[in-house]
Amino acid sequence: MSRPRKGGGRRRNQRGRQERTQRSPAGGARALAGGIVRGVLAGRGAARTHIERAIEGDQLEARDEGLLTELVYGTIRHVATLDLVLGAHAKGGLRKIEESVLNHLRVATYQLLFLEVRPAVAVDEAVRAVGRRDHVRGFVNGLLRGLIRTLDGTQSEDAPPPDVPPSMRLPGREGGWVFLKRPLLPEDANDPTWLALACSLPGKHAAEAYERLGPEGALELARAHNSPPPLFLRVNTRQTTRAEALTYLNGDEAPCAEPGSLETSILLRGGLGERGSELLWKGWLTVQDETAQAVAPLMEPAPGERLVDLCAAPGGKAVHLAELIGPEGELEALDVEQARLDRVGSAARRLRLDNVRLTLADPADPRPPEGRPIDGVLVDVPCSNTGVLRRRVEVRWRLESLDMLPLRALQARLLDRAVALTRPGGRVVYSTCSIDPVENEDQVRAALKRHPGLVLEAERSQLPQRGGGDGGYAARLRLPS
Repeated sequence: MSRPRKGGGRRRNQRGRQERTQRSPAGGARALAGGIVRGVLAGRGAARTHIERAIEGDQLEARDEGLLTELVYGTIRHVATLDLVLGAHAKGGLRKIEESVLNHLRVATYQLLFLEVRPAVAVDEAVRAVGRRDHVRGFVNGLLRGLIRTLDGTQSEDAPPPDVPPSMRLPGREGGWVFLKRPLLPEDANDPTWLALACSLPGKHAAEAYERLGPEGALELARAHNSPPPLFLRVNTRQTTRAEALTYLNGDEAPCAEPGSLETSILLRGGLGERGSELLWKGWLTVQDETAQAVAPLMEPAPGERLVDLCAAPGGKAVHLAELIGPEGELEALDVEQARLDRVGSAARRLRLDNVRLTLADPADPRPPEGRPIDGVLVDVPCSNTGVLRRRVEVRWRLESLDMLPLRALQARLLDRAVALTRPGGRVVYSTCSIDPVENEDQVRAALKRHPGLVLEAERSQLPQRGGGDGGYAARLRLPS
């Protein structure tokens, strides 16, 4: 089998990669990343929460948040693959390695496999991060340098080269492939085990993806799960227009914002920056993925209507509904926790919306809210989050132990509650950020059987897309008049 020569052969993948050569302050981000990864994998909170604490605690400068986020999120997304590669280079396997040391090794390996970083920098910072014990530093240095010798180049194209077997290639961070000099994976790319190891997915999730989508579709889904999610903004049309927001965001510099696929969405390249942050503060924009942006319009809200969001926090869909029904309408936002409800209130105030009423209540409570009849109810139910694995990176490693039976029962109760609250002839929108039909289409079909006369009017199901929206589901149901 032919091998690429240094400086030639297969091209280096430049898309979306970051080159970091300075030890400080980037070294601080790398050192922090190992500790955060350890905490998240141990179940001690979400990755985003840990990163925010690091910044708020002055452990890291705000300008290095992007690097820290990339290292933490990328390492957790790919941890099964990283452990496979590390285990092949660690005598005695990974069980004998201290947990803190192992996570610094994972962060370094993520950089070596999936980021455009100088190998010496990744190795040096990992050695620094593990402390002053000479034998540990020597072990980390030797293992990572041995791993570097296993790497055999990359390519940016998605089509696999015929001369590299599946056992010697890994899907890249945003596309393409990473090549190895020796086989570490199963030989058959049509085996779900290959997908689970190469793309760092729970075995059950990989097997279900193969069964539903076939090998090619399952691989594309896995690539989407592992790709950095794009940053979408939603325009508050009560305050501005998309054209005006785009003009201000792009300013006099090279364009960083472009129209999204929805009428009020904007795709932002890079971070928010000063201009984006300013428009958020002014209430012109909301950070919201395009799949989530499509849920509120599915209700077909009309000015002056009274709507209810049964599970309102964190509030993105609730405030969207409030914008669409206008100041003469009323949006009642329910949630079971005051802290979560406060987030909805903060979002409404930022957007200058005074038609949102906050109600602390159990959404399954059979008592109806007081007031005039309810024209529509949104029930964005708790779910497995399988459509947003790239954003909620800690979720994928909880899927194997997730008990779906009580979760599905809760979803059904909430959907029944939404139907009970809605006036005759009104609408119910049921939505999830799951891609599992059991939580989506199956729940809606079961509700249709439980409620004679209920009609399915519209339905939207989407898998996560590289460079596009998250995965999710939404359906509009109409009650009989």
